[in-house]
Amino acid sequence: MSCVITHPEHGIYLGSCMGLGFWSMLDAVGQESACTFPDRDEALAHIQSWENNNDPAQYATVDVLTCGAEGFATIADLRSAGLDNMLGEMADPPAVAAKLRANPVPLTLVRKASESSGPCL
Repeated sequence: MSCVITHPEHGIYLGSCMGLGFWSMLDAVGQESACTFPDRDEALAHIQSWENNNDPAQYATVDVLTCGAEGFATIADLRSAGLDNMLGEMADPPAVAAKLRANPVPLTLVRKASESSGPCL
C-alpha cells in the first residue's frame, strides 16, 4: 500500500514541477492522479525537502491502495481511501477537461521532483 500527502486547506499533494507544488484544492492543473510514496517516512522526507512550508506537522499522510500506474493514485483510488472531500476540481473531470480546452496548460503530467530532473512529461 502507498500513501499520499494531504493538507487541510490545500487538499491532496499531486506532485511538483519546476519548483512548484500542485494541490487538488488549489489548482489541480487538469491532473487525474496524485503522486504516491511507498511509506510515511518517505512522504515526510519529501515534505522536508521543500524550500517553503516544509514542516511535516502541517501535513498528514493517508494510505491508498492503488490500482493504476505505479507511483500514482487515481481519482477512484483516492475516493476509496476516503478522500472525496479533498478532491477539489479533480472530483469533476468533465469540468476540468472543459477548463483545459478553454485555457490549455502546458503540463500534461506532474511528477515528483525527485523522479525527474528534466522537463515535465
